[in-house]
Formats: sequence, C-alpha cells, structure tokens
Amino acid sequence: KSVCGIRHILDDQAVSVLGHSLTAKNMQYLADRDWHFEAQFSASDSRATQALLRLLNTTGARCIINHAGIIPGETVNTLKWQENLQQLAQNPNVAIKASGWEMMGATRQWRVAQVTEVVDTLITLFGVQRVMLGSNFPLCLFSCDYAAYWQQLIDGLRTSHLSALLSENARRWYCF
Repeated sequence: KSVCGIRHILDDQAVSVLGHSLTAKNMQYLADRDWHFEAQFSASDSRATQALLRLLNTTGARCIINHAGIIPGETVNTLKWQENLQQLAQNPNVAIKASGWEMMGATRQWRVAQVTEVVDTLITLFGVQRVMLGSNFPLCLFSCDYAAYWQQLIDGLRTSHLSALLSENARRWYCF
C-alpha cells in the first residue's frame, strides 16, 4: 500500500477549507478507502475544530492532527487548545502526532519539560494508543542534530509508553 492518506497544512485557512463542499466530498473519498486525513491547524481555533469535527462525524474519516494541534506557546491559547483537543479526542477515529516543537512560541526553542507536559496532556486526552511522536525533519535540526533530538524526547518520557509512541501507533495509523 503506497498511499494511506493526505496531509493539508490548513493553518489560517482551516475554517474556509474545512467548510467547503468539495472538502466533504474528498473526506468521504478518504473514508471510503480507509485512508486518513492529516490536519495541521491550531486546535485553539474553536471554529476550525468544530468544522473538522463536523466533517469527521459526517464521513467517518480517520484523522491525524499534526504538531499536537500547534503546540502551546505564546501564540496559542492553552486552555482553548486543551478544550478543543478534548472534543476531538472523543472521536475514536482521531489520533494526534506530537511534533513540531521547534515551531513553539516566538523563540522557536523548546525544553524537554515542555515536551513531557504536552505529551502527558495528549495521553490523558487521547489515550496512549492514539498519540505518536514525530520529528518535523529537517526543521527539528534548528536546535540539535537528529540523534540528539530523539534522545532528548526519549529521556523525557515514560519508558512504558515509548514503544507505543515511537512505533506501534504509527504502524497502526499509517497501516504499515
């Protein structure tokens, strides 16, 4: 299987793209083939979150939220982010990929403690079976080399969750 889904960097256009009639048709196309939709948008945007939920609930499509729904930083309303992710997590066809740490906040710097806090929040909301770790390569190289990036993530997370976060969940959601 060479195709398992599509990704759209929705960002500020999320509401208009997700509300377009062709998007519903295309989302149904994905669902009919058991492909997933990867959505990159700020989960602190309630209108975008509701538009995505309407599509998913109507079509039964599977969805992976990229970059943890845009990781909380100076530009993300953390409370609204958490509330909206909680709504998305109620749909069992939604998973979340924790990545994009280098995009967090104005300084573009991250700390392991922040990663641990966000991943713990995601696991609380989605359960460990629907959370994956990613790298956003090559942008993750802004702060350190690739091996160091992964070692920092691994060092900050519970050992009991690593197999699911690093491998098992991705194999299941990406069907390989």
